[in-house]
Amino acid sequence: MDLEWSSVVDSGMDNLCSLLPSSSIDDDFQILTDIHVSSLSSTFDLKEKDMFASKELLSKSFYYIAIKNNFEFKTVRSNSKSIEFKCSQDNCPWYVRASRYKGGELWRLRKYIANHNCSINVIQTTHKQASSSLISDCIGKDFSSFDRSTPNDIMIHMRTKLGVNVSYYKAWRAKELVMNSLNGEAKESYALIPNFFMKLKEINPGSFTAYETDTEGHFKYCFMAIGACIEGWKYCRPIYQLTVNAINDVEFQVIDGRKQFIVRLDCKSCTCRVWDLDEIPCAHALAVLRGRNMNTYSFVSKYFLSSTLISTYTGSVRPVGNHANWKSIGFENNILPPTFKRRAGRPRKQRILSIGEKKSHSRCSHCHRAGHNRRNCKFPPFLQ
Repeated sequence: MDLEWSSVVDSGMDNLCSLLPSSSIDDDFQILTDIHVSSLSSTFDLKEKDMFASKELLSKSFYYIAIKNNFEFKTVRSNSKSIEFKCSQDNCPWYVRASRYKGGELWRLRKYIANHNCSINVIQTTHKQASSSLISDCIGKDFSSFDRSTPNDIMIHMRTKLGVNVSYYKAWRAKELVMNSLNGEAKESYALIPNFFMKLKEINPGSFTAYETDTEGHFKYCFMAIGACIEGWKYCRPIYQLTVNAINDVEFQVIDGRKQFIVRLDCKSCTCRVWDLDEIPCAHALAVLRGRNMNTYSFVSKYFLSSTLISTYTGSVRPVGNHANWKSIGFENNILPPTFKRRAGRPRKQRILSIGEKKSHSRCSHCHRAGHNRRNCKFPPFLQ
């Protein structure tokens, strides 16, 4: 999608445009309030007298031009009043100079020499202007909070779309920036915990919440139990161990091949432990009950009844709504993200298996071979 110059001026810039004399706004220049690199055309360029909402926006515009045209530039001067760029090749005339417009918030492109006499046909192995923020702007349009793209996928995207190689770390940082822009910063999320818990208890009566922070206010852990779950827990089957007492008139010996089992009807127990744990009569108990013409269903735990199942899920969990509508409980209860130190070396890609857990091997749905998946498959498709 090409960028239309008429669309770069929005109503949010009315206060900035008011700084310009009405006679100065003509067809010779336009005011850029924002650009999205992923939406720019390959012919995107700038001209003298163009104006920008900020110095960062001006720099990002030339970063994109440099990457798209396969050249690098260096910053000669940069301060709060002016900025200058020149080509990294000493003999090249390419040059940019911009400064604040009448000391206000706008920046004007004072001088722009777009010609090059250096070679721009050499493929750059890396690019100075390909920063992680610019990469995130390039991929942000096609990114969602559920995207499973890896840094390697981003590296391939930048190489195929813009013809520039970026490092794994830059690609990883770019993905982090995109995810933060979509999901918000961790600091903002942790700060919402007190208000979230207050709203949760207000909407779901009977709920219990608690959280703990260190002496500096950094998050340590939290706990919540929703009222409906607490009420339903009363109907859940407990796990416990029974103690068997010898009562002769309720004890029965069951012989199963070479094994012997003792069944106790008074405490619904069998030495095979199946009845004790499952709370459903085992085969030995059923033999005793049927031999005495007793109702076997009366010895099944109440936790397997349909009425108990319905009571377990009778309560409802109500949503807390948008956090913007919550009541604030004060700044003194603000929670900060937990502090952590990044370990040296490359991050672990595979989790540590639990005791007794066997490593599973993935099988590709494309070629039906083991050891990889469809995303990185290099084999021909499987033909049945």
